[in-house]
Amino acid sequence: MAHTEDQDSAFRAAQLATIIARAYPAAYPHHIACAVVALRRTAAAAKRHATNLCNSPLTEQQENRAENRIGHLVTRATELMNLCAEQRDPAAETPPSYKITTGGDPRGACAWLKIDGIEADGWDRETGFAIY
Repeated sequence: MAHTEDQDSAFRAAQLATIIARAYPAAYPHHIACAVVALRRTAAAAKRHATNLCNSPLTEQQENRAENRIGHLVTRATELMNLCAEQRDPAAETPPSYKITTGGDPRGACAWLKIDGIEADGWDRETGFAIY
């Protein structure tokens, strides 16, 4: 039986949630889920913007609007990732840092999450985990 796009999407979301949970084991599942949703929204907006850039010329206003939207979504995802990182045992070490990156070719991933010290399937040492 072939996988559908929805099944692949659910798999990628679960994989992303598992990676965040490995990095921040004391994080509440609800906060991890919210972070995954925010990261995927960021990736979707970045991909939509990259596709629009490839398909037709954009006005400066359209370009600014898309970049502001992506910036807002990255800020929201960062807030939620910070929430996950803050939930830890006070005696534990400092949680690993992370970086959210957007941009790229619309035929592939347009957003990545890199968490220091964490590697997994679909993980690139330079850019991190590709978010689709």
